Parts: sequence; structure tokens; C-alpha cells
Amino acid sequence: MNAQVPIVRVLIADNNPDFL
Repeated sequence: MNAQVPIVRVLIADNNPDFL
């Protein structure tokens, strides 16, 4: 599960520029 965390963060950042 932990291996997917960075991927999820990238997806969130891709959909929400303000997330960064």
C-alpha cells in the first residue's frame, strides 16, 4: 500500500495544481 502513496500524491497534484 505504501508504494502507491507517491502515485496517489502525483495524481492529486496533477488534478489539483494548488496541492503543491
